Amino acid sequence: MKHPKYYNYLNAEEKEDWDRIIDIFSELKKSFQLKGARNPLIKHFNLFADKQKPKFFNSWQVSDGSESISLCLIEYESSYHTADQFGGETHTANHKYFFGYLGSEKDFGRTLLRQETLADKISELFVPMEIDIKGYLKFSNKYYVLSNDKAKFLQSINKELLDYLADQKNLELEFNTHNCLFLLDKAIDLEQTIRLCKTGLQLSRILNGKTK
Repeated sequence: MKHPKYYNYLNAEEKEDWDRIIDIFSELKKSFQLKGARNPLIKHFNLFADKQKPKFFNSWQVSDGSESISLCLIEYESSYHTADQFGGETHTANHKYFFGYLGSEKDFGRTLLRQETLADKISELFVPMEIDIKGYLKFSNKYYVLSNDKAKFLQSINKELLDYLADQKNLELEFNTHNCLFLLDKAIDLEQTIRLCKTGLQLSRILNGKTK
């Protein structure tokens, strides 16, 4: 992993981001096997497409010797509003995140799983939309699940995956038939990136029946 060719033309904040990314990859190499990989097709995933001005930088194959996933570096814009006596103004900033991507033997349809919020719980009282799975209260209380094919999703999900996801914090994932895109809540961060890789590798084992 090297700095981009235009590194010297970046502002101080952008240089700091790239310095942090280089440091993260130096640490990842101590625990995983890394190599460059072709960028997976993720433009049809809502987790990517719904971001403001998303930009795909690069991707790498991360392996622990038995399983492998793709680690993707994405940048997108966020905005916030500050108020003052004149009405305030809107500010924007670009942030880089790591996304994980993997394949699954089973077809989950188009399904989004994200942390359930209070607003989700309230809306469900009036317009029930999400999928709740009987017998898995911990999972159902944590995740808000939307799918275009409930039957296909329920046929593909299993106890091992439900139990594993129920124990994860701040994880979002989206299935697009046989592929899965997933991320954690923080921007580029060493501890979270290591956890993202470990989570993805374990998900790959579970989704492809290699945990027994």
